[in-house]
Amino acid sequence: MKHKIIYQAEPEVQAPASLETQIKTAITTALNAQDIDLPCEINVLVTGSDGIQDINSTMRSVDQPTDVLSFPMFQLTPGDKPAPEDADPETGLIPLGDMVLSLNQARAQAQEYGHSLEREVSYLTVHSVLHLLGYDHLDEGPQKAQMREREEAIMARLGVSRTEEKGEIIMDKKKKVILTKIEPETIQPEPEPETEGSGSLLPLVVAGTVFGATLAICRRLMKHPYRRGR
Repeated sequence: MKHKIIYQAEPEVQAPASLETQIKTAITTALNAQDIDLPCEINVLVTGSDGIQDINSTMRSVDQPTDVLSFPMFQLTPGDKPAPEDADPETGLIPLGDMVLSLNQARAQAQEYGHSLEREVSYLTVHSVLHLLGYDHLDEGPQKAQMREREEAIMARLGVSRTEEKGEIIMDKKKKVILTKIEPETIQPEPEPETEGSGSLLPLVVAGTVFGATLAICRRLMKHPYRRGR
């Protein structure tokens, strides 16, 4: 299934070139694991601590940074799928929603938890996709357990092991999906502007960069964003 993932990384976070492929791989793997059999569209913004704090403050009235925010288009029940009639008639794609990830927070948490940045980014991405598909963990009970089970199953599909040595991720060689280990880069190339299919209606100014929020943000009025929770 060919999904469309619109990726944008703010230059100041110095995202490595491999990050885009890693995030897109994690999203595609998560959608496949959830048997999403219709083509979908997800917007991804990679920002820093200040950028995600701005969004968190504006949209949730929480004036502090976080690691990832998810803005689902639909109020799905876990395990349910979007319907064909949910597709945008102009693109034929189902706009699942938006994901905003703080690379600074991901780096800090990878160090805190003693694993690689690759694993942290993959986990945050998978977690966000599940929120877009209706999963939640607010009750700290059955809902959280259900979401955690799906996270672990998808991470296993990605071939990312919990066992790491000296900061190197141990990959399951039997898996077809092998992710590239993220290394910091000094120079970040200018991102190519997205001109088609973004569904942009409401621009958000984040750390000097205009990020086009999709119909998910506009129609839901940012009332039900989710943040990652361990």
